[in-house]
Amino acid sequence: MDLPRALEEAGAVVGEKVVVAFGGRKEVTIDKPIKDQSGKIVGYERADVMRNTWDVAKFDRLRKDAQARVVKAAQSVKKPTTLNVFDKSAPSKALPQKFRPDNGRGQERAV
Repeated sequence: MDLPRALEEAGAVVGEKVVVAFGGRKEVTIDKPIKDQSGKIVGYERADVMRNTWDVAKFDRLRKDAQARVVKAAQSVKKPTTLNVFDKSAPSKALPQKFRPDNGRGQERAV
């Protein structure tokens, strides 16, 4: 929940390089929905939950020495520094159909 706020405060737009730092966890109180058996929301209750906090800065606004430290840290990580994001509007890939050999009975089956 806090990452969109941090991105907005930094003024980051799609395609820009940013530096994201985990700021820790903090306890917040939310209104948790209460659902009936059919899944319809029938009310709310207060609940204390832990939320992650984030700090975001545009890469090009960092001092040169800070940029160098960020680049060095990113290069030393064995995992990729990019995130896979699910995009509902992206075209879906056609998955290959599983091949099922004809067993001599064709497509008919007795039920």
